[in-house]
Amino acid sequence: MRLFSLGLLSIVIAISTLTPQPDERNTNPLSVSGEGVHSRRPQSATPSDSAVILTDAAGDFFGGVYLGEGLILTSWQAVAGERLLWNAEAGVAAQVRYQLPSYIDDGITQSWEQAIDLTLCHAGEENYRVASTVNSAPIEQVKSENRCLSYDLTQGMTVTHLGTATSIQVERLLYTNRRTDIALLETDGSALRAAFPNLRPVRLDVRPLQLGQALSSNQNRNYYEFDSLFTVLNALPAIETQPQQGNFDGSAQQTAVIPLRSILPQRLGQTRPTILVGQGYYSSDGGLVGLQWGVSSDGYTMFTPTTEWYNQLWQVNETLQNKHLTQALNNALVPNAVPGLNTIGDSFAAELGNTGYDVLHYNLNLTIDPFVHAVQGTATLQIKALYHHLASFTLDLRTMVVDDVEINGESVSFTQYERKLLIELSTPVDYGTILETAIHYSGIPVPTDTPYSNFFTVGLEYID
Repeated sequence: MRLFSLGLLSIVIAISTLTPQPDERNTNPLSVSGEGVHSRRPQSATPSDSAVILTDAAGDFFGGVYLGEGLILTSWQAVAGERLLWNAEAGVAAQVRYQLPSYIDDGITQSWEQAIDLTLCHAGEENYRVASTVNSAPIEQVKSENRCLSYDLTQGMTVTHLGTATSIQVERLLYTNRRTDIALLETDGSALRAAFPNLRPVRLDVRPLQLGQALSSNQNRNYYEFDSLFTVLNALPAIETQPQQGNFDGSAQQTAVIPLRSILPQRLGQTRPTILVGQGYYSSDGGLVGLQWGVSSDGYTMFTPTTEWYNQLWQVNETLQNKHLTQALNNALVPNAVPGLNTIGDSFAAELGNTGYDVLHYNLNLTIDPFVHAVQGTATLQIKALYHHLASFTLDLRTMVVDDVEINGESVSFTQYERKLLIELSTPVDYGTILETAIHYSGIPVPTDTPYSNFFTVGLEYID
C-alpha cells in the first residue's frame, strides 16, 4: 500500500508540473506589486549586465535593457501617462483623445501625438486626471502642491543599473508605440558608461520561438536558478488587452504577446523574484527575445516578442537616423532568410494584403487585343524591403498567367497560386534594399467576385 501511495504521489506531481497553469503571483494587471502594469517594490529584480531599472516621477519602477551608447529599450507603459488614467475602480480605459498610439521625436507633433503635451494631476489613491480641475480644486493650486506630472513620464525619469545606487537622468523619449508596447529612450552615453562600467549592450534575438522553449529573465542565467526560467506556452503571439475593464469602448491597449509559465510550479511559502514591466527575457545565447508586458486575464505571464517590433525599429530609424540603433539592429540574431507573409492578418478577409515590403512605384506596359479580349504586358514595381534578410514575398494576382519574373534584371523563381504570386529572391536582402521587380504576364482578364461587396465585380470587363 505504501508503494502504491508513493507511486500515485509521483504521478500527481508529474502531472502538476507538466500541465500549463496560470501564474499565481498576481492575476490583476493593474496591481501595484508583482507583475501588474507597474511595480513599486523591485527589491528582488534579477541582475543582468544589460538590465536597468527606470524610476519615473510618480515613483513607479520599470525594467529596461541597454542597447548601447545611451539607448534604453523599455515598455510603452513606462513612458505614456495613459496608464495612470486606467482606473480599475471606475472600470474604464483612458479616453481616445488621451491616448498615445505612437510618438517619434522628429520635431513635429502629429494629431495622434498630442497627448504627449498633457499634464496629469493626482486625484487620490492611484488615480490621475487630465489637468483641468482635480477634486474641485483649481489646477493652479494642484500644481503648486506638486500633485501633477507630465504625461511624458520620461520627464524626471532616472536609470539605475542593478546592484548600484547611482542614477542617471533620462534625457528624452525617442520613440514609443502603444500596439507593440515598446519605447526607446536616450540618456547621456558617456555618463552612463562612467556610472555603470559593467553595463553592456544586449543583443536582440529575432529568431522564431518554439513551443516549450526555455527562456530566462536573467541574461547571465544559471540553469540551477529555476526561479528565473520560463517555458514558452505558445510560439505565435496573440492579442491581449489591458486594462481588462473598459474594453467596451475600444480604447484599451491591445498588444500581441506570448504566454510563459515558470519552469517550477509555485511552492508554498516561496517568494519569486519580481518581474518588472519592460524587463527582458533571454534565449540560451543570452539574446533578448522580448520584454515583459504584464499578466493576462487568466493569470499567465505575458511578454512582447522581438519578432513583433524588430522591423518596426528599422522603419523608425529612417527618421531618427541614429547610428547606434543601426548598429544594434545590424548585430541582432536574425534568421538568414525571412519570408514575407501572404496576409496582413485581417480577421474579416484573411487573404487581404502582403507583408515584408512597400511598393514605391508602379509602371504598367500593356498590349490589349480587344478582338479576343486578351492582355499581354509587364508590371514593373519598385519594391523596398521592410524585413531584414527578406527572402521572398507575395503579390496579389488572379486570372492572369505569369511568364517570367525579374528582380533587378535577373530572372528569379516564382510560384503562382489562385490568388497570390510567390516570388523568391536569389539571395536574401537587407532592410531598405530597393528591388526593381518586373512581372511579365498574359491572359484573358475575367471579372471576379470580391468578398468586400455584393454589388460589383473586380477586374477588366468588355462591354459591347
